[in-house]
Amino acid sequence: MTTETANLVALVLGRISLLVAIFAIWVQIYLSKMMNKHIEKEDERAKNLIKETQRMIEEGNKRHEEMMRETQRMIYEMARKTDEGNERIERLIKEGNERLERFIEEIQRIIMETNRLIDEGNKRVERILLEVLKRV
Repeated sequence: MTTETANLVALVLGRISLLVAIFAIWVQIYLSKMMNKHIEKEDERAKNLIKETQRMIEEGNKRHEEMMRETQRMIYEMARKTDEGNERIERLIKEGNERLERFIEEIQRIIMETNRLIDEGNKRVERILLEVLKRV
């Protein structure tokens, strides 16, 4: 193998490492954006629930005492559902973070393995170059 070939192999391995690192960064950004979109949707849903609750409160104030009690019961139910929704959002965020951490660990493992392979390739190239130099 010539020096030019060895240099080309080192260049290719370096570019592969760079591509893997860029891919890892892109995946992190993509997952972050997807999580933000999901959170925004859940926030909008919670806002809609709050608006609906406020509308029901106003109607209840206009009605007689029996309707007021019914409205209060509905408010308590909606508050419970909002709490359940908040717990669900927290659970989804936690699961998303765990998935992201696992994915990042996998990417880091791939990067470390790629770097190890590059180092092995570089050592092989050095050995080949030394053999070529000894022959010359």
